[in-house]
Amino acid sequence: MILENLKKQLIIDENCKLEIYLDDKGLPTVGIGHLLTKKDPEFMQWQVGIKANPKFVLKITQKRCDELFAKDIESVIHDCKFIWPDFDSFLEEVQEIIANMVFNLGQPKLSKLFPSFIQAIKDRNYKRAALEMKYNNGLKPEQGLCDWYVQTKDRAKRLVNRMETLANKQNA
Repeated sequence: MILENLKKQLIIDENCKLEIYLDDKGLPTVGIGHLLTKKDPEFMQWQVGIKANPKFVLKITQKRCDELFAKDIESVIHDCKFIWPDFDSFLEEVQEIIANMVFNLGQPKLSKLFPSFIQAIKDRNYKRAALEMKYNNGLKPEQGLCDWYVQTKDRAKRLVNRMETLANKQNA
């Protein structure tokens, strides 16, 4: 199963922060890229604390971090299977790449921004999938790299390189 490799990759990409911080969109985040929501008990604690003192710091335990991460991974795999019902039949490398993207973007955003990528994966066309990861605009490189590729820097490049490697093996 892909879970152990995926977990290792996500820890590299997201880091592990036991202190609540604001992500690049100003949203409270903790652990391994876990976006806090009203469903999380830490969310209300953090909101109350930050209103009382702008320098308020709230930390979670490593155990809680692991719990949140396990739930997030479970949710990501569920979302992957929603987008690609035959997800389990994909090569493990493909599963890891797309699960990483779903973790990063979320299922709704990936579905909205990358429909051609989704179709390329369904078609097992890894060359086109790699191009869509870079450009996500119907393969029009002259329009420039997509925001996700530019904003996520090393992560996107690494994932695209892995997809390109699969494409090269596919065409060999």
